Amino acid sequence: MLKKTLLVSLLLFSLNISNGYYRTTRIQIEGINGVCYGTLLSEKTTSGSWSTQNIIDLYAPKEIIEAFKEYKNDYFYLNYFQDVSEGLLYWPIYPPEKFKLLLYYPESKTFIVSDVTERYALTSQFKAIIDSNNNIDIIRNYNYLGLSLITIIRIIIGAAVSIVVSILYGKPNRDDVKYFILTNLIFHIILNIFISIYSYKNGFSIVEYYLFLWFVYLVFFVIQSIIYQRNLNSTDQPIVCALLGNIAAYFVGLLLVDIFPALFTIL
Repeated sequence: MLKKTLLVSLLLFSLNISNGYYRTTRIQIEGINGVCYGTLLSEKTTSGSWSTQNIIDLYAPKEIIEAFKEYKNDYFYLNYFQDVSEGLLYWPIYPPEKFKLLLYYPESKTFIVSDVTERYALTSQFKAIIDSNNNIDIIRNYNYLGLSLITIIRIIIGAAVSIVVSILYGKPNRDDVKYFILTNLIFHIILNIFISIYSYKNGFSIVEYYLFLWFVYLVFFVIQSIIYQRNLNSTDQPIVCALLGNIAAYFVGLLLVDIFPALFTIL
């Protein structure tokens, strides 16, 4: 049964099932003066549904549309731009992987363009600074603090649930409690660091949770059961303690990823 379940999970993963998240690029732009429009020039002629041939209705002044079409560069214009006068360019779905930021000031009919920059995460966040000579410097501006905080929150919740449930059932003495705390804490630290690394690039949803986390918890349950059996002296059913703790943590995590997806993915 275990082999069949594992094979089904691997098959589903091989089918490249979407988890509902799409790569985006967000650029905060400092130094804009007046009305300004912006786009990302692409290394390739297509990026997702955007292309040099696929023209969409941008509901913008015709002279602005024509100015972008006529702009010449070694990178390609994908028929999409935004009004960035307020200092934000947001490309919502499948932005170019390698790109240049192109800005256009209609009042002076001038363009400025950045050097090549590369998308780096599910939500690639940048800060673009325009200096007095109209040079654009683009730096990464990802919310690493937010990623760290949600990782810590998941670790605390998962470990706490597993520890509390195991201790309530097993009623260990003071000497044995350390095994409950250490094994669960180490496991949830490792697990949630890997979840965050994966989420940073791809996003993490209930799809990945169903496909992979059951197997990770199963492996840990086996390891933890062995540790409990060899070291616990005050608990009669160490395997049941490990089982109940992991089941509780697994389903609490499942509830969290379904109700509070922001704890797993930064958009």
